[in-house]
Amino acid sequence: MKLRWRTSSELDEEIQAHIDYEIQANLDRGMAPEDARAAALHKFGNATRVKERAREADPLFWIESITRDLRYTLRNLSRSPGFTVVAVLSLALGIGANSAIFSMADGLLLRPLDVPGAGQIVGVSASAPQYRFSRFSYSEYTVYRDQSRTLAGLLAEENNSFAIQPEENAQARYVWGKLVSGNFFDVLGVQPKLGRSFQPEEDSPAAGEIAVVISDECWQDKFHSDPRAVGARIKLNDQPAVVVGVMPPGFRGTEGFTIPEVYAPLAATPHVSPSNTLQPTPSAAIWFYSAA
Repeated sequence: MKLRWRTSSELDEEIQAHIDYEIQANLDRGMAPEDARAAALHKFGNATRVKERAREADPLFWIESITRDLRYTLRNLSRSPGFTVVAVLSLALGIGANSAIFSMADGLLLRPLDVPGAGQIVGVSASAPQYRFSRFSYSEYTVYRDQSRTLAGLLAEENNSFAIQPEENAQARYVWGKLVSGNFFDVLGVQPKLGRSFQPEEDSPAAGEIAVVISDECWQDKFHSDPRAVGARIKLNDQPAVVVGVMPPGFRGTEGFTIPEVYAPLAATPHVSPSNTLQPTPSAAIWFYSAA
């Protein structure tokens, strides 16, 4: 069946049919012919506006209108190739930028963390006269952690990049990761799918070999999904380290936008990030995990 939208003459015929019907109804009620016609026209309203509304309500009218506008636009663009290139690039940049902004907002602001009790996690930052947003020192974190009586748990973290060398002769590859307090995974209520999380003594200046927990993505990409990755000796920023656990797929920690690939204890900061001028007490963004 071929679809088409009604022509102007067809709409006129339909409108006149409605008016004639109303006139006849008025005549049947005993009205004079002149009064019957006047009442029918008054009841029906502005015929031109009725035609416009009928046409706007027809989906085929919109398809025809859009097609006509596109045809006109393409003709104009074909006459100015330079302008066309600039217009297309501008649209591409605008759409790409808006998509990136929305993805970031969705990850950081809209999508909840994929951890138990995500609604109870809040990030806290300090403030100072010269800075609106500042961070707590590691020593301040330990005071809050040890003296808090109202929170279910208190963890600390610091973003960091790592050069990871899975094997002795393998090429080191830079990855995004975090330096975290030893209770990081316990407070979030998530445990590795392979191996274990950090033990208390591993987040201590007296710790020997650096313990490392890796993401599922890192396990697949850098260790080829080998279960023997747990216990493997690696190099982390050219320092000896051992993989103790592999996190479940999709675990992002306190991040909503990126997936850290490597987690190391904050106590290892002097070894894996010696350029940090805040040593030996590194700055740490503190996250509170409060009980409901």
